[in-house]
Amino acid sequence: MGAQLDEETTAGLRGIRTRLTVATAFAMAAVVFYPALYVYEEYLMLLASPVTTDITFWTFVSASLVELMIFSPFIVLSIMALGHVRSLYGAIRRGEVFYLRKQNSIGWGVVTLLLSNPVSGVLLLISVPGINRLQIPPDPEYSAGPLMTVDHLVKYFEIRRTFAEAIKGGEQGKVHAVDDVSFEIRRAQVFGLAGESGSGKTTVLRTALALTPPTAGSVSFKGRSLTEMSSGELANYRRRVQVIFQDPYESTNPRMTVFEIVNEGLAVNNLSSSKEESVERVTKALRDVQLTPPEEYLYRYPHELSGGQRQRVAIARALVLDPELLLADEPVSMLDVSIRAEVINALLSIRQKRGISVLMVTHDLALSKDIVDDLGIMYVGKLVEVGPAEDVVSSPYHPYTRALTAAVPVPDPEGQKVRVLAKGEIPTNVSPPSGCRFHPRCAFAQGICAEQDPPLTQVAPNRRVACHFWKEAHDAFSKGLDGPVASVAQS
Repeated sequence: MGAQLDEETTAGLRGIRTRLTVATAFAMAAVVFYPALYVYEEYLMLLASPVTTDITFWTFVSASLVELMIFSPFIVLSIMALGHVRSLYGAIRRGEVFYLRKQNSIGWGVVTLLLSNPVSGVLLLISVPGINRLQIPPDPEYSAGPLMTVDHLVKYFEIRRTFAEAIKGGEQGKVHAVDDVSFEIRRAQVFGLAGESGSGKTTVLRTALALTPPTAGSVSFKGRSLTEMSSGELANYRRRVQVIFQDPYESTNPRMTVFEIVNEGLAVNNLSSSKEESVERVTKALRDVQLTPPEEYLYRYPHELSGGQRQRVAIARALVLDPELLLADEPVSMLDVSIRAEVINALLSIRQKRGISVLMVTHDLALSKDIVDDLGIMYVGKLVEVGPAEDVVSSPYHPYTRALTAAVPVPDPEGQKVRVLAKGEIPTNVSPPSGCRFHPRCAFAQGICAEQDPPLTQVAPNRRVACHFWKEAHDAFSKGLDGPVASVAQS
């Protein structure tokens, strides 16, 4: 799995490290220390929506901590979560919260009271900026066809074998990173890809960037397949399609100033004729991402910027080339919740001004509902549901989509509890399950699910689903059920 490890397991390794940390704390508590207080500093910050990895494991860890607090016969626990994820405090559902502002304690409150009657001025826990969804008028130039088309895309990676395995021979294993994925991106549209780690989202983005060739299928830009482009056409394509990486701390060179970082694309592509023109274009890009006044930032180094400012510099670096399509890989997941909305609003404002399309990879379904036009849900390399983001999140057809939405915590201690509907671990991409790849974890699975892979079928206007029993599932979900009704279970 070397190729897959190189591309997709960094976020998963963060989750594993946090699991080990939590397990070590539990074990030491039971054997040695018997503490009365556990302090978790951002213990879920690197695990899941609305941050970096899987929402299902986020829910599992939260439930485990709360169960330990309630049912442990030996330890009386008080959980103090020092974090920015407001939904967490709704998931805890009981207890006391002590909140801070600018390193000065300002009070405490019961969770229910804190969330229902927030204190003015407290930003990190209870006052999060909202997202301004902007309506983009259709562009007649692109009304006849999509800007980018992903058509039956397949990408397999061969598994590296040891010398002994190569001597023995036999068929070489493959990682099924992406398997028959199709979607379109229109002009000024934000298309989102969501799913657990290892589902193939980043591989789709890398293939769309022409960083890795497809095994089968195609990616086309304005009707022209990337594999058919000449070197000159490909160079122009890469100028018209820019990427925003996930981690602003790793994607900016610490030895370069902000001007040098943003201007690098202009210099490589010979797009400015003088230093004055470069400064003018870089200044305009910084102003577009709301780094104002831009003159104050031009000659700063990355270590002199906050995380939000660094990510705005990364966005400006992409925008300075005047692209038509942005490929955003978790563009705000590494940022504090207090500034996440500001960066997203800046990105959406630029989208409105310039008519830029965006392909966004994300784990955050709540964020997707607010900023994404169409949302595709991926599972073990397959696209299982596609449709308008708000409809997909609020009224899912596929059981896996239902499992993701049920695992999203809400900032309401009296609201519905999060539920873990997808039991067990996500299957490996090396030997995915036969038939429907979700059937080992699906409450609606029957014999046909293990035998036949369901095609992605249109079930409603602008809604496509890959499920043999989507009608029964949607009917159960509409009734507030998480599993099949008796008539379906018995059939």
